[in-house]
Amino acid sequence: MQNNKVIATPTDSWTFSIQALLAILQNPAQKQSWEKSLHALFVQIRSIGLSKNTSQNNRDKINQEWISSWESNVKKVIEASTVDAVTKLINEMKANNILSLSGIPVAAIQGKTFIVRVDWNDIHFDPKEETIDDIRLNAAYETLKHIVSHGGRLVLITHSGRSSGTGYEKTFDIKHIRGAASRLMNMEVDLCRGKEISSGKYSIVTAELKRKITSMGTGKIIMLDNARFDWREQSASLSEREALAHELSELGDYYVLDGFPISHRHNTTVVDILQTGIPCVLGYWMDRELAIHEKISQYLDSPTRGTLAAIFGGEKADKIPLIQTFATRLRSGDKIFIGGLLAKIIKNPHSAWVKALSQQGINVILAVDDVDGRDIGPETVSLFKRELTGIEAVYWNGPLGRFEEPPYSNGSDAIAKHLKAKVDEGNMIVVVSGGETAPCFKVALNLNEAGRQSLQDNRITVGGISLPTVIVSTGGGTTTDFFGARGNLVQRTLLGISPYAFPD
Repeated sequence: MQNNKVIATPTDSWTFSIQALLAILQNPAQKQSWEKSLHALFVQIRSIGLSKNTSQNNRDKINQEWISSWESNVKKVIEASTVDAVTKLINEMKANNILSLSGIPVAAIQGKTFIVRVDWNDIHFDPKEETIDDIRLNAAYETLKHIVSHGGRLVLITHSGRSSGTGYEKTFDIKHIRGAASRLMNMEVDLCRGKEISSGKYSIVTAELKRKITSMGTGKIIMLDNARFDWREQSASLSEREALAHELSELGDYYVLDGFPISHRHNTTVVDILQTGIPCVLGYWMDRELAIHEKISQYLDSPTRGTLAAIFGGEKADKIPLIQTFATRLRSGDKIFIGGLLAKIIKNPHSAWVKALSQQGINVILAVDDVDGRDIGPETVSLFKRELTGIEAVYWNGPLGRFEEPPYSNGSDAIAKHLKAKVDEGNMIVVVSGGETAPCFKVALNLNEAGRQSLQDNRITVGGISLPTVIVSTGGGTTTDFFGARGNLVQRTLLGISPYAFPD
């Protein structure tokens, strides 16, 4: 794993990596302090699945039993100090404490309020506010329909864009998302606006919201304002995040994490709310994505897999650390293609990293020309096509140009069509991920949702693993992180532990 240093103490925001933890555990002088810190961790996380109606005495008793059980496991990990032991512990914690919505009896849904964190950021709309790409909307549908159809009440949380966290910003208004949600569910979704409580401090939890939730009928849906308008959603202060987390946890009976693309972020509505004691489960969207990602991860480690190519595009420099982490899964002969502004960004300060990969036999291929700085040029398209010869699997994250503007969609279109042709020949599998990459791929191939799904119905066995020939994931950075961290990043985040906190 690329992140090799502890950047927070275990009693702060739980921001550490497995490698960093092992480095500490291998230092005898620090073992005792870490045993105490890990005890504090288990006190914070709480037992999941407790009913709000459970008496405080029983809650404390169950919590203490659970904490003692995990303390015993941690001591074993400290004694072993191996990656396998730590990974086993994390997997066991996830299995025992992060359950699926499908595990809640249908009868228990009736009359209960479910706080559902979706990720409907990067939904693309036309000028008439109609939805252009509905992959993320549809991804949440099964979870939402399941709750509503069995008499549950929905409180939806999402974000939109990179809000400054200082209050309402018209650019990131989510009224369009509310409209799309209403069309998706074929019923009115009530958007409850937040409120400025002091200069630069905007709360998405208001007295009006609480009143509406209290009086809402079964099968009804309320959507909170853009979560990132609230300064505490991405605050560096643990106490501020905890305050928002507790306010949110009081709004319902269950918390459902069902926004896969946001599940790797250290945001309050993703991480800190899991530590409040409210029963937490994963939605069907999360279940589906984690299952297919586990399969792809097995393929990446398969000793019999063929050559892999990873294509990265976009304009955000903060994607580079994710690429570097992803590269730890590659082996000699694999390739990394980089287009968009990333290709220019990576040429200078990161050239040493590119050289190091080359010495490992991993070829980094950068775009060689562009069109007005907004698309890869024809020479790059030809270069990429040539270098994709003999590739068994492609992972694509990030458009290679501004595909929403037709003059600058040619590069991405050409690569998408080339990949599809290789799939049709039976020579390649393709994994597409990202809030922009998925619609880019669909638009390039003129696919509707049914067409996308039909592509995923075709399967092939590669590296001894049965996989769909085309996988279009809703994840972007989450997917890259998942593969780079061998799945542990998502699992740690679900436990309130994240190795780093890049902005989305």
